[in-house]
Amino acid sequence: MRLAACVLVMWLLCPLASLAQTIDADAYIAPYEVEARVLQFQEELNELYIRSNQRLDFDYDAPMSAGLMQSISESIDSMEDSLHSFSTRWNTYQQGLQTYIATDEVLLDRVSEVQKLEQLVSQSIEGLRQQFNQMSAFNSAEVFVFGQDSAYSSLYRQAMSLSLSSKLQAQLEKVKAAEQLLFANVQKNYDEAKQTAENFVQLEGRMEKLESKYVELKVVSGKIQQAVYKPFIQRIKDELMVTAAVVVVMMFANMLITRLKAAKKTADQMKKMKNMVGGGGQEYYPTI
Repeated sequence: MRLAACVLVMWLLCPLASLAQTIDADAYIAPYEVEARVLQFQEELNELYIRSNQRLDFDYDAPMSAGLMQSISESIDSMEDSLHSFSTRWNTYQQGLQTYIATDEVLLDRVSEVQKLEQLVSQSIEGLRQQFNQMSAFNSAEVFVFGQDSAYSSLYRQAMSLSLSSKLQAQLEKVKAAEQLLFANVQKNYDEAKQTAENFVQLEGRMEKLESKYVELKVVSGKIQQAVYKPFIQRIKDELMVTAAVVVVMMFANMLITRLKAAKKTADQMKKMKNMVGGGGQEYYPTI
């Protein structure tokens, strides 16, 4: 009986204890304390926003080292981690006091400001990540394209050597196929670099050099793909035709230069004669 009485008393007192805790919790919440905490969140977000608006330490004049690229990437990683940590803590705090905040217009305005600033910070950091990815792609493309000189020199020598014999045509086709695959990568990297350069005016000078190297590789690629076996007599004929064409062009150029010089000389003589007859530039009209 005594045990049953104790249980009954505890059952009756539980709701009262719960109510007392609720009252204490409600009494503990003060608007100024909540507003001060929200302001702390906002100040933390302001500092992160300032960091995210600083220019990245890119080198626009030369390919960037792996160390520099890693340093920039780690800086952006740090901002992303900070924003993720903030969002987790902010959402937990806001949700815990959501009902209370909804009853206070001042707190609602403060929370709205924090949410807008959080969105701006997120967009700013995302923009930095996009810039880094583009510059990283340009850097990799530049290194790849400029690093193909030895490969193309080797492929060209192989193609020219294999084209001297009709029995080596199968091997020549393999060399051509390998070159096609390589040039596809060259084209891909060049296109990526060109797209990035359109977004960064500072890369104009490096893009011009990259384009020059791309054109150079494309010319060699064309020669490799055009390599084909020709009999010795046909090769001699082709070389003679090329030589004859060069001679004709040179003769035409010399003739054109000679005629231009003659025309200029005639014009100078006519001008001198006109000055002598006309009295130093005055019009001369013959009389009878």
